[in-house]
Amino acid sequence: DVMDGDADLYVLPPCVDATAACNAPSDVAWRWQSVHGAGSDEVFISRDDINATTDVGHGKTFRVAVHAWSRHGATFKIRAFEVPASRALAAPQKTALDALFDKCCADASTTCKKNWREYRTNGTDPCHAPDVRCSVSGEIIELDLSGEAMVCELRAADFVAFGSSLERLNLRHNSNVKLPGENSTFGVLGALTSLKSIDVSFTSLAVARALDDLCAGAPASLIEITAMATNIQGAVPACVLAMPNLQTINVARNYLNGTLPDLPRATPMRYVSLGMQYTTPAITGSIPSSYASSPTLEFLFLNNLALNGSIPDSFANSRLRELSLKANELTGVIPSSLAAAPYLLSIDLSGNNLSGEVPTGLYDNPNRTYVDLSSNALTKLSVTSAHANPGASLEYLNAAYNDIDERGVPETLTTLSGLKVLLLFKNRLHGPMLNAATTPVWDLRYFDASFNEFSGDVPDATHFGNIFAGGSGWWGDNALELSRNAFTNAPEWLEDYANVMNVRVGFMNNPIACPLPTSLIRRDFLAINCDFGENQGSPASNGAELYIEDDSSPEVSSKNGRSPLNGGVIAIVMVLIALGMSSGVGVGILMYRKRANRRAMAFRPFQGVEMSSGY
Repeated sequence: DVMDGDADLYVLPPCVDATAACNAPSDVAWRWQSVHGAGSDEVFISRDDINATTDVGHGKTFRVAVHAWSRHGATFKIRAFEVPASRALAAPQKTALDALFDKCCADASTTCKKNWREYRTNGTDPCHAPDVRCSVSGEIIELDLSGEAMVCELRAADFVAFGSSLERLNLRHNSNVKLPGENSTFGVLGALTSLKSIDVSFTSLAVARALDDLCAGAPASLIEITAMATNIQGAVPACVLAMPNLQTINVARNYLNGTLPDLPRATPMRYVSLGMQYTTPAITGSIPSSYASSPTLEFLFLNNLALNGSIPDSFANSRLRELSLKANELTGVIPSSLAAAPYLLSIDLSGNNLSGEVPTGLYDNPNRTYVDLSSNALTKLSVTSAHANPGASLEYLNAAYNDIDERGVPETLTTLSGLKVLLLFKNRLHGPMLNAATTPVWDLRYFDASFNEFSGDVPDATHFGNIFAGGSGWWGDNALELSRNAFTNAPEWLEDYANVMNVRVGFMNNPIACPLPTSLIRRDFLAINCDFGENQGSPASNGAELYIEDDSSPEVSSKNGRSPLNGGVIAIVMVLIALGMSSGVGVGILMYRKRANRRAMAFRPFQGVEMSSGY
């Protein structure tokens, strides 16, 4: 069983063309995925998946990735096994499952459980359906009813037959499913004595309930509670955070208020998401230092609340990987211990009232991938990095809407070799943009330094990474936005890039003398004007031609709304599966000991795959 942390499986089918590059599975590239939760994780690939997929078959190889928190010491082993065609769901549970279908999917004209309806019609046993996973004894271990347009009220009595076996229940995205309380926030918990994971996000409690009901009604085995947008109200009770085995709680987008309770040091909590509550005011007060100093917490999302005071300076031993404190009312300086936190990949402190200098390590630590400091009152961004390869993994840095008053672009930023998106607009940066002796090594694709006070000449294209190589990505089209500065000379070198696709250049409202160079007239990719004088935004009527796209300051969103997984450890294996006459194939993982090296960060191939046919 798992000795330390969690492990998650991501599986892709075999590569069809052996000569082509095979993409590695990850949290954004998978066909089959295990459910988060500590313990052995499994992916079940059903007979229908195999029969319907021409690139999956006898003698083929699956691509399997394991995200196993091994950065913090966990190790695992992986095994693949065939599920025999003879496996069948036990009669009492089949009866209960059919009753659930009849209760929640009575209208045959709806899309409710379309696959389930087909299985009942053709006589396929539920143990071979993709949304059911059965044990060797033919009892349901995992039941995925998410997104099935079910219409019903689910009570504890509906799940009594599954009580001793069901470990994971997913009811997510069933907006017409009601969950009465029955002595617990989610009454169904009263019948599920072995449950480890429940997801009821975007369903609805029949009546708004408080979280503290969970303390008495939830089984001690519970590891994960996910209940976004489920009509939960009241304060966050300390007893929930102290549940003996709970590692994940995600109750964002509800109606919680009050203050944050302390996080008990002995708790195994790994993931806390309490952000974006719809009450006014939402959760308020200061952030307890126990969240920063927790020896287990890896993900903390306290965004869009009403938290105030300073950020606790107690991150010295933090294991945090992602931190979002955006859109609160936090004040003071960014603590040096937060900047020194070794494992943080993503940091979002935007939309607060933080002031002072950005501490060394906050964005130049080689582990960082995403840092957002926008909409604060920070005054200095430059740092003297202590790292040999500063910001090697950083792709996104946003310091817009601050009060940064420095000469030129901070030179440290030009040394961030992985940097793709840099947002510096709405500050007080001034003077020449780059030191003449500076040769940036950044990999820029999107750079916005508008609404500053830069002057002199604009450096040529070689200083802006790969913006003028053209192209697009998660940042949109490549762009260079330098509008509303104090440049007096038009960048005539732009003429050389007039035919590059997917590049946008903004150079509006700089004090450039008219007429414009003829080389820059009629260039569709370039938004430029001249001699705007005191009437910003209105060009002089001197015959200069204008081709304006947008002189606003665009925002750039992060990839998928969150930081990538590339800071975690992904192990890849090509698993050979001999399918024969089996009805399906499963891939499972088992963590079995704790590795002494707590900083193992590189990709590692599996040492071996255990094959079994008798599962």
